[in-house]
Amino acid sequence: MRMTAEIFFTVWEREHKTARAAAGRSPVILRHIQLLNEKGDPRLYEEDVLYVCGSELFTGDEDGPSCAVDEKLSGATLLSAVTDCWNRIFAWDHHICERILNGQSAEKILPLGKECLPYPYMLVDREMQVLYRTADYREEIGEPEETFLRGNMIPPELVQSLLLSKKFHEAALRPSAFYYYENQNDRRNYCRNIFLDGQYYARLLMLLPENAERFLPGEEELFDLFADRTEQLCMRDARLLRRKRADSLHQVCSALDAGEDISMAIAEAAMQRSGWMPAHTFLAGTLEFFSKPGWHTQIEYTLPYLVSCIEQTWPHSCAWIREDKVCFAADLTLTAQAGSRKNKKGETAEKAGPRENEGQKKRSALRDFCAELAVLVRENICRAGLSSCFNDFLKLPDALEQARSALRLGQQRAPQRWYHLFDDYRMEYVLEMLRTQGSMCLIPHPALGILRASDVQYGTEYIETLRAYFEAGRNMTAAADRIFIHRTSFCRRMDRIRELSGIDPGDSDAMLELELALRLEDPWGQIPRLP
Repeated sequence: MRMTAEIFFTVWEREHKTARAAAGRSPVILRHIQLLNEKGDPRLYEEDVLYVCGSELFTGDEDGPSCAVDEKLSGATLLSAVTDCWNRIFAWDHHICERILNGQSAEKILPLGKECLPYPYMLVDREMQVLYRTADYREEIGEPEETFLRGNMIPPELVQSLLLSKKFHEAALRPSAFYYYENQNDRRNYCRNIFLDGQYYARLLMLLPENAERFLPGEEELFDLFADRTEQLCMRDARLLRRKRADSLHQVCSALDAGEDISMAIAEAAMQRSGWMPAHTFLAGTLEFFSKPGWHTQIEYTLPYLVSCIEQTWPHSCAWIREDKVCFAADLTLTAQAGSRKNKKGETAEKAGPRENEGQKKRSALRDFCAELAVLVRENICRAGLSSCFNDFLKLPDALEQARSALRLGQQRAPQRWYHLFDDYRMEYVLEMLRTQGSMCLIPHPALGILRASDVQYGTEYIETLRAYFEAGRNMTAAADRIFIHRTSFCRRMDRIRELSGIDPGDSDAMLELELALRLEDPWGQIPRLP
């Protein structure tokens, strides 16, 4: 470490009563301590020396800090006290470095900061998980234990206010220490970002005393030194790096999503370690956060937090980041079983009712999953797409494609919704594939051309009649009601449509081709709903 005058005098004045407080600043690194019998020519003093003269301490830099102590502590006695303080500071840093090199845990290293940092501090990773906090941090901000830490996470309401703050995301880019005012707790922190391999990983925060604007220069330097050691610790401590994200199930899911070939044996081995079984029902999904232009760090900062939220909400899930979205797979069978155990209070009423078959159980599990998903996406200001339920785990890439398609189509069709199910857009997806893969030969259908020409020339409304017929599920009575005409009149129109087009409404294949052509003409891939 580098012993600066600011660091030494900060620790010294904390331990010893001074007759005159230290003043002045100096960028010089102190390397020696020297006892003087009397003051001499200041021009002869060396800048990197801390001088002890009588009951006074000063540096060789004329503009550097100096202080006077109690007269009872002077000369050789003062020199001995100064040396002890000097050695304690070096020993503090050496002790931290030694523990890091010996591979000791963060729980044994991070508390050592209190020896030279008397203020509350906390280390929070980019997933908003509290990796460590001093006992007095929560007390200082006046938060009850149950609201401050929920599963070792920052309270969701505080997270939401931070994630929507441009200032908060811009702060993640700062390579040096900075002050940050947190509105919700009405307190000011001194912060340093922890970077691993050039990427933001965590943030070390030290709470300022109430009504204080800044720490003393020496306190800032001590904090910065401790932040350097914390960064070294994060690089060495695998538990702090959350290796859960690197377990075999995460690796298999990420590999399948990337299009790699995974054998069933490898997939089953990874599944078994997490309690998943090939016969279980699975669900895949994707989440997209609402980013804002110019917020360069927002996605990088927010996505890891969403990954953590998903895996805490559904313990039987596996989440990872792909480009600018979060993807996940969930074992719906285990999730449903866990939900049943939670709701054992309602077991009697459940037994009294009819027993659910497998199809009903799947629909019930999916419904419960969607209810929790709705809360998660609203709280975290994001949108989600969900696949159909599936049983073959190696079909995960197809399921993820369904989830992404559901999100994309859903945002076009119903942007007001928070999440979208692929089952609601299955036909739209099929039509989109037909439209984009050389299917323009289906448009225009010659029969539609004949009917449209009649509508233009004679005002017959055959196209509208045909739309209503398909929209009503080929039920003439319901279709007639949709366009407000008598059923007999509707039947006559359908007879005339058969005569003009040559297509018999009883020919299911021919009618399917006609319906597809009509749907493909619509930009949204559906027949517009009538009033």
